[in-house]
Amino acid sequence: MTANQAKPFQPIRFLAAMATGGLASAPYLFRETAALHGSLAAWATWASVLFIAVHYALTIGFFVQGRKWLMGPGLKTFREDWTKSPQILMPLGALAMSINVWVGPVRGIFPIVDSAMAIWAPLLTIAWIMIAVVSLWTVTGLLTQVYAGAIEITKLGFVWLFPSLALGLVATSGSFLAGMAPLSWEAHVTGLGSAVAALAGLFVMAVMVPTVVRNQLRAQALPPQGGSYSILNMIPTVALYGIAFFHWSAYAEHWLGWNMKSAAGMVMLVTWAFATGYMVFGFRLLYKTIKTDLMQKNYVGNQWALSCVPIAWSVLTSLLQIALFPSMGWTVLAGVAIIATAPVFILLVLRMTHCVGWRKSGSGAISCV
Repeated sequence: MTANQAKPFQPIRFLAAMATGGLASAPYLFRETAALHGSLAAWATWASVLFIAVHYALTIGFFVQGRKWLMGPGLKTFREDWTKSPQILMPLGALAMSINVWVGPVRGIFPIVDSAMAIWAPLLTIAWIMIAVVSLWTVTGLLTQVYAGAIEITKLGFVWLFPSLALGLVATSGSFLAGMAPLSWEAHVTGLGSAVAALAGLFVMAVMVPTVVRNQLRAQALPPQGGSYSILNMIPTVALYGIAFFHWSAYAEHWLGWNMKSAAGMVMLVTWAFATGYMVFGFRLLYKTIKTDLMQKNYVGNQWALSCVPIAWSVLTSLLQIALFPSMGWTVLAGVAIIATAPVFILLVLRMTHCVGWRKSGSGAISCV
C-alpha cells in the first residue's frame, strides 16, 4: 500500500505508543543515574518531557482512531484469526505503559504530580486492576485455544510473544505502583497482582518460546511481510520482567521487610546479559531485512522493535548501574543507546504517521506493508 492510502486499523499500531513510553523513561533514568547538572540535565529532562507528550498523544490518538474497531466487528475478526489474535493485547499494553510513564518520569519531573500522589494513586490503582484483569482474561482465552487444539501449533510465530509482552508491561507498572504506593492496600494489591501477572507472563513464555523457535527453525526462512521484526521483541519482553522484579523488590523491602538487594542485582545482571547477547544476534540476523526496509521506505508496525530494543537495553543498563555497578561508564553506554535510537525514532514516526493516515508523504512513496 503506497501513496496516500492509509492501512485499515490494526492494534499493532499501539506498539509505537509503547515504544515511545520506553523512550520517555530512558532519558529520565539517564538523568537520575548520572546525577547530571546544568545543560546536560536540562537536555535529558526535556527529551523525557517530549517523549512523554508523544507517548500520550499516540495512545489517545490510536484509541480515537480505533474506537470503531474496538467496539465493532474488527475486534471479533482479530480474535478469530489466530495469526493476528495476540495483537488484541496491544491496547492494554499501551495503557499499562501509560501508567508506568506516569508513575516514573511524570512524577519524577513534575513536583506538582508527586505532591498530589494521595489523590491519583488510588485512582491509578483501580485503573491498573481493571487493565490487569482484562489482560489476564484475554491471555488465558488465547491459551485455552492453544491447549484445546483450536490453533495450528506448528504455524505459531513470534507474534505470540505479544501476550507475554503485554503482561510484562502490566507487571512492570503494577510493581512500580507497589513500590511507591503511599497506602498499604494500594501496595499489597498491586504487589500481589503484579506477581500474578509476571508469573502468568513467564508461563506463557515457557509455553510459546520453544514452540515458535522450533517452528522458525523448521521454516528455514525469516517470516514474511515484516513479521521477522517480532523476533526482536524477545528483548523488551524479557527486559520488562527484569524491570518488574527490580521494582517489586522495592515493594518487598519497604512493605514486607525482605532484603532484596542481592536478588535484584542478580536478576538485573542476568537480564542485561541476555538482552545484550540477543540484541547482537537479532540485529545480525535481520541486518539485510532492516537495511532493505529502511532504504526502500517500507513500513510495518513491527518495525518499532528497532526502537524498543536499544531503549530496553538502555533502561536495563541504568538499572544495573543502580543495583550493582555505580560507575559512569554504564551511564555513558545508556546515553549512547538513547542517542542512537533518536534518528530511528524520527524516521519511524514520519513513516507511521503517513501509513495510519495522519499526514501525506513527501517526495517518494512509502510502502505500508
